[in-house]
Amino acid sequence: MAFIQKIEGKRGPIYKVHYKEPLTGKRRCKNFARRKDAVHFQENVPKNEYLHGTDTVLVSVAADKWLEVCEHIGRKGREPVEKSTIKPYRLHASYIKEMIGDVRLDQLD
Repeated sequence: MAFIQKIEGKRGPIYKVHYKEPLTGKRRCKNFARRKDAVHFQENVPKNEYLHGTDTVLVSVAADKWLEVCEHIGRKGREPVEKSTIKPYRLHASYIKEMIGDVRLDQLD
């Protein structure tokens, strides 16, 4: 769950949004000069959607989710990948889905 912290700085208040990365679960924070921007960011922080837990998914579903994350959210706190990068990612994902797409993640060694 994300929350906002107000900090009095030398140049005025700073609004810090604390949140967890959706994929790794690591705690992160981002600073904003205006509370309005911090609230907007807080409302749009992706929720934790782990691919496996008690229920496990197929490799093809995980590959599609990975492509979605790369294209829209970004990996490991980075910006989303560019179109020239997503093209080979899709190609690799199609090979993986063709070869082992119907295998569940918990069955992989």
